[in-house]
Amino acid sequence: AVVSTQSTGVLFKMLNSSSNNWMLIKVIKLFGSLMPEEPRLCKKLAEPLTQIIHNTNAMSLLYESINTLITGVPDHIPSIQLAVQKLNIMLDDSDQNLKYLGLLALARILKHHPKYVAPIKEKIIKCLDDKDESIRRRALDLVVGMVSRKNLPEIVKKLVEHVDLSENTSFKEELLRKIVDICSQGNYQYISNFEWYLTVLVELTKLENTKEGR
Repeated sequence: AVVSTQSTGVLFKMLNSSSNNWMLIKVIKLFGSLMPEEPRLCKKLAEPLTQIIHNTNAMSLLYESINTLITGVPDHIPSIQLAVQKLNIMLDDSDQNLKYLGLLALARILKHHPKYVAPIKEKIIKCLDDKDESIRRRALDLVVGMVSRKNLPEIVKKLVEHVDLSENTSFKEELLRKIVDICSQGNYQYISNFEWYLTVLVELTKLENTKEGR
């Protein structure tokens, strides 16, 4: 249903003036659901959402604002860059749920703006060591999505190191599959040196305690 101009005006006033985080989250979620129906809302929301992202210390409000921004204004570059900075901080949080949500939001940004996620690649790779399996797998999906011809050797090297260090057999096997997948994707489009790739395959077969590496 299309919401009246008067109703959206009331919601905008609440968005810009309320100090109640719970209420702000509800309003932002509502705007997020209205965006596909009212495309004009998207540009109008960029500024207030950016202000909230910049100023709030409430992680739940921060995440909801970033999520709605990605949905409605994915090409508002200054806001996207700010969102990545904030999500980078979320990856350091001791709250595992927030860390997972941070990775989830970064994956959405990666689809549109990989170059803005690239600077925090090391932080994302570090999440492959996390004790939480869901975080490890989400980080792995992100790392795979960041692969390019230029950084493929570096990323493969990092993944091979994690294969060797991981004590989780199923995660080791997942890492092995991903290494082979990213190297062979697009008919090996990212590989400029096949001798290097053969060296990688030989190294993988030498790793112990993995079904696929034997």
